[in-house]
Amino acid sequence: MKTDEKIFSFVLLSLIILVCGCSKTSWFSSRRVPQSIAGEPQIDQSSAIEKRFNETSTNNPTVVESALDLSKKYALLSEQAAAMKQENQRYSVENRSLKERVALLEAELKQTKKDLTESTDLLISMRVELNNWKNNVIGFRDEMRQADSEELKVLLEILKILGGEIKADTSNSDQTAQPEVSKR
Repeated sequence: MKTDEKIFSFVLLSLIILVCGCSKTSWFSSRRVPQSIAGEPQIDQSSAIEKRFNETSTNNPTVVESALDLSKKYALLSEQAAAMKQENQRYSVENRSLKERVALLEAELKQTKKDLTESTDLLISMRVELNNWKNNVIGFRDEMRQADSEELKVLLEILKILGGEIKADTSNSDQTAQPEVSKR
């Protein structure tokens, strides 16, 4: 019942407003606006309202023209928004692929750094071994010279004991006395 009462009171109120609004002399238009202090007569508001809605200004666009302009602008902005959404999606896909590529490259870089470190360590150890080998060869050469020198001295002693004559040869450039052995 309450809804029926509400509907009835709404219909009654609407009817009252309709009847009052349609009459030529409504409460708002029947009120007289007092004259201004300067004595200039005020324009009746109802006639001013009628003129405002009846006059068409050539400078101002009509409501239809404004609506058309706004709908064109809306369509243009909608197209721009759709284009920007597509561009944003394209950038998102490109960004994801670049992130995947960066992840792969970072893993590859890490492995390359590890390999480079291992190679550097291996190179250093090989260089140390090479220097040791070179020092050993140089040391062995000196030992061989010294051994050859000792052997020559022993051979000279043996020749002296056996009775051979030893003459020193001074024509060699290394200035070591090369004995010349002659048999008697």
